[in-house]
Order: sequence, then C-alpha cells, then structure tokens
Amino acid sequence: MLLDDLTNILNIDSSNYHSILRNIPNVIEAIWRPEFSSSEKFSPKAIILAGSDKFCSICTIIQSYFKSMGNVPIIIANQVNLIDYTEEFLVIYYDASEEHVTRKSLELVRKYPKSKTIVLSPDPFLSEDQNTEKIDILYVKELKARPYGLEILFTVVILLSNRLGIIPDCSGEISNICLELKNFIKLIDCSNPTVKNPAKRMAGQMVGRLIVIVGSGFLSQVAKFWKDQINSISKSWAQYEFIPEIKINTLKSVHFPESMLSISIFVFLISDLHLPEEVFQISKIKHYLLSSGVGTDEIRARGDSILSQTFNLIVFGEYVAYYLAILNGIDPSFEPILDY
Repeated sequence: MLLDDLTNILNIDSSNYHSILRNIPNVIEAIWRPEFSSSEKFSPKAIILAGSDKFCSICTIIQSYFKSMGNVPIIIANQVNLIDYTEEFLVIYYDASEEHVTRKSLELVRKYPKSKTIVLSPDPFLSEDQNTEKIDILYVKELKARPYGLEILFTVVILLSNRLGIIPDCSGEISNICLELKNFIKLIDCSNPTVKNPAKRMAGQMVGRLIVIVGSGFLSQVAKFWKDQINSISKSWAQYEFIPEIKINTLKSVHFPESMLSISIFVFLISDLHLPEEVFQISKIKHYLLSSGVGTDEIRARGDSILSQTFNLIVFGEYVAYYLAILNGIDPSFEPILDY
C-alpha cells in the first residue's frame, strides 16, 4: 500500500516533516524545563494572548482548554482588536515574523500598564537584549524549527500559567502525557503498517472526499485544529462543525447537491469525558447523516483527562493530515505563496 512504502513517503516528504511529528513528545518535555521558574506569583483577572493572526487562530484551542477547566479566562486579541483594559492581566505576545517586536511589546505595556507582559521569541539574542522591567522576553528555541507548532505554544502557555501560580502544578500530568504520546506515536508512525495504523486508515478514508470534522465541548476547537491542519498540510478542502450548533442549519443542508453526499465524510471526535447529553446528541446526529446517505466515522480520544485527550488528538490530527498529504502526492511542508 502507498502509505507503507517508506521510500515513497520520503520522496514526497522532501523536508522530512515526519521527523518533526515523531519528536513532538520530546519537544514538550524540553519546553517543560525546570530552569524556567518564577518566585513571583501572579493572580491576573485574565490571560490575554496577543500577536499575529495565525497565533491568535491557534490559541482558540488553548482558550477552550482553560474554559473547560474553569480557570482564569483567556482573551484572544490580534494587533487590530486589542482591548483596552486597566485591570491586571497576564499578556503573552507572539509573532513569528518578529518584525518590530520590541515596539509592539511596548505598545502592549502602555495599553495594559498594570499587567505582566511576556513576549515569546525563538531568538536568544532578543531575549538577552530586550528584557526590561516591564517586558519579559522568554526564549523558546523550539519555535525556531516550528514557528506555529500548537504543541509548543500550548505547552508554553500552560507552563507560564503553572510557574506563575495561576493554575495548579501539572508537571506529573505532563510527564505522563509525554510517555503516552511516545507509545501512541509507535502505533500511528510510518513504520506501522496501514492495517494496524488508525491514522493511515483515517487518511485513506478522506482521500477524494469532502471532509467535515465535528467536535463537542472541549473537543470543539480540536475539530477546528484538524480542519486547519488538513487544509494547510494536505492542501485538502475541509470544514469543521460544533455540537449543538450543527443541528441548527448544517443538518438541514444534507440533501443537495445529491452528487456530493456520497463523497462527503463527517468525522466525529469522541471523548469518554463527554457528558451523557453530548453522547446522545452525537449518536442522533450520526444516525441522521447515515440515513441521509452521508458517510461518518469517529476518532476516540485517548487519555484520562481533558489535557491528555487534547494532546492525544492534536498529535492524531497532525499525523492524519500528514498521511493525507502523502496520499495526495504533496509535500507536507509546501507553502503556497498567497498574495492578498
């Protein structure tokens, strides 16, 4: 089979993007480094995640996690819609382009004078030269190779929140998650054949089809992440839907055009942490789609907590998008130039 031919995979994956995916647990462990600590404890009214549009888009999954945990709220703001607050906030800023990063950081300090501002940077010289009394620049070397890696940014925000005393210590949970991910990657990695590999099989189901990823509760934004990765990595069309919103309009549209119904697939992200009413709704929606001639499938999250299941499906989604790119014959690292 195509996905079991390692030579073919490496020929298409010219930049060895696969090695980045395989290394995700090691990257998380490296970020959760003991040398970053803070004797200063901070109790902000909220955490503001600010920066480039892409960073803000990625941060929706971080926002969803904090909301599900009932901790301090997350506010996402890009450069054009920063909200003027006078309360104490933790402001985390990131823009991979790093253009005028110091000026933009100072703008944040002026806008949030009572807040603590931390700028993420893959540049060690910037972190050494630009730290001021008002701005902390945190060097995250892992961002150099993967500027918008969700697993990196997600871990950094949790790390900062943990070390500043905003959320309880979760070092033990992160350690267990990394161990679980290493074992899980053995199951879905290139070396495991398609018959035993759920990520390869899922990608195979998606080839040539109109893909809809469906999430509920804390997996709603994970569904968006899957959609984004399928778009950007495999260059395939995909959309995402939330439950219960999918019932309001989307299900009314599964009639026309009839020629599209047989090539559509709705993939549901499932968790054993879902509430009973969520499980019931998912079952009813899947039954309705199947009775309307629309294909469905499901991916069940692994792990015993919201955090572990979120990381599990982040990695799963990365691999599915990767294999779909290979099946499409497209280099996963290829970035088309869009002039707009």
